[in-house]
Amino acid sequence: MFEFSGFIDDTHIKQADAAISMTNGSPIADNIPMANGNFHFASGSAVITKATNEDATMYLASSFFQYQSATGVEALTCLLKDYSAGGNMAISQLYGQYLLIIVQHKTGKVAFASDKIGSVPLYYHQTNGRFYFASHLNLLVSLLPSKPSISPQSIYNYVFHHCIPAPYTIYAGVNKLSCAELLEWKDNTLSKHSYYLPTFTQETIDVDAYSKNLLANLESSVADRVAGLAADTVGAFLSGGLDSSTVSGMLSKAMPNTPANTFTIGFHAEGYDESGYAKIVADHFKTNHHVYYVTPEDVVASLPEIAAYYDEPFGNSSALPAYHCAKYAHAQGIRVMLAGDGGDEFFGGNERYAKQKVFELYYKIPAPLRSLLLEMPLRNVSEDHPIALIRKAASYVRQAKIGLPNRLYTYNFLHRIDPNTVFERTFFNAVDQRIPLEEINKRYSQPQDADTLSRMLYLDWKFTLADNDLVKVTNMCHKAGIDVRYPMLDDRLIDLSTRVPSNVKLPGNQLRHFYKETTRGFLPEATINKTKQGFGLPFGHWLSTDKQLKDIAYENVLGLKSTGFFKEEFLHNAIKLHQQGEANSYYGELVWILSMLNMWLKAH
Repeated sequence: MFEFSGFIDDTHIKQADAAISMTNGSPIADNIPMANGNFHFASGSAVITKATNEDATMYLASSFFQYQSATGVEALTCLLKDYSAGGNMAISQLYGQYLLIIVQHKTGKVAFASDKIGSVPLYYHQTNGRFYFASHLNLLVSLLPSKPSISPQSIYNYVFHHCIPAPYTIYAGVNKLSCAELLEWKDNTLSKHSYYLPTFTQETIDVDAYSKNLLANLESSVADRVAGLAADTVGAFLSGGLDSSTVSGMLSKAMPNTPANTFTIGFHAEGYDESGYAKIVADHFKTNHHVYYVTPEDVVASLPEIAAYYDEPFGNSSALPAYHCAKYAHAQGIRVMLAGDGGDEFFGGNERYAKQKVFELYYKIPAPLRSLLLEMPLRNVSEDHPIALIRKAASYVRQAKIGLPNRLYTYNFLHRIDPNTVFERTFFNAVDQRIPLEEINKRYSQPQDADTLSRMLYLDWKFTLADNDLVKVTNMCHKAGIDVRYPMLDDRLIDLSTRVPSNVKLPGNQLRHFYKETTRGFLPEATINKTKQGFGLPFGHWLSTDKQLKDIAYENVLGLKSTGFFKEEFLHNAIKLHQQGEANSYYGELVWILSMLNMWLKAH
């Protein structure tokens, strides 16, 4: 856990007006004169590492990083030496989850670099000859001469994504760094580019050798992240899925003298409770296992404070069980948690990957035959056609023709509901509704010579991991007073995953095939064969059965009337669709993201 901020002033050093809250450890506060400007950096965290020489000063915000197998000040000192000699190439060899700040004294340049998955945030804003930056959006805003306005575009992006992906933030004119991005400031001018782009190869591999390498890297990754920590202060999230089970098992190997601490969430709701699968893994590895059952009462009690804790509106409902799991772990003396996020996005574990392979078969048919045999005969078939086979064939053709990556978003609220009926006209006129899909297509097209699966994985590194899952878990752990580390995001695993060809990762519709076969014998068979679920919250179900939760949710949806963002008819209709029980979980999610938005706006 850390907190940092600073600014670059092209005239003279001037202390920021707002006080910067300090966390544990000795604060770092530096004023560095540079050519063409001055740099002020303030931090209150012990996990800010610093190194300096006559050319530059480096700061690294990270709970875990490595450079040439070294860690801590030694690693950063070595990186600084190589950076001073060779420039930005050295940054790509820095491993871990980090935010790097480099101040070049002589040239007056300041650079900021995020890790490959963008796990440590950086918010920034440039105004009146000064460049501000901070680890938290609220901290950044507190330093600005005046509070920026809410961005209509970001509200639209939030409804589309249920979060606000980089580079946008909730505030107009304030941005955040994307994953693997290098941002440079000099002479009051900003520039940015990606310093890392993966190369996905489809060459034949020795599967057995790669499997051994994967297991070795998994073991090393977990061991590295808990090195030097007391066993009774470390725990692991355990949902019972592949990744959390692997991390829990490797934690048991890394600390063999004491049972590893594992934590799971249960629900008294059919179809959502996976605590039984977690227990299978806990018994298999003989962990010290803990289960906390989240109730509707927990949701009611913690919902407003969770919504307010995030720097921006955040609509992933599994944030709530993640928080209660971390809070429960903290109460048991745990101070560092290991999370299993990342495996699906590296090794092909999400159901949409297999589903899209089916749609891509459409393009194996020569275009003239597609038109003659499928498109023309099925063109006018309605969604309520009485013959199921014809109805499904027409639906298949309609979706296949959309193409990737847009096809991944056909079930999006703003595709199923006309945006013109959602937003007030004045508000909507300030929005470019093309931006979400343009950003998605830009990311999808970046890898060179990549197949569709690799492009979908790369897309999810940003939009699923960096912008959503890591925001969820990191913030909820920090709110609970816990540091979180992500062994599955290890650079060695990322690099290895790009060399495993798609037909090995996902042969046919066998999700995570390579990973499952690799961990067979290490994980219980029930874990390998189970379907994916995770810490999903049964919000739609509870919303229908718990009056207090329903009242709070509906009240917050209707509270958005005062914002001028949404049409009143849409807000009432969202509630009506949920009350009718039609696609209960689908419209329950809509109610959730609208509720969270209003609670965030009220708090901020």
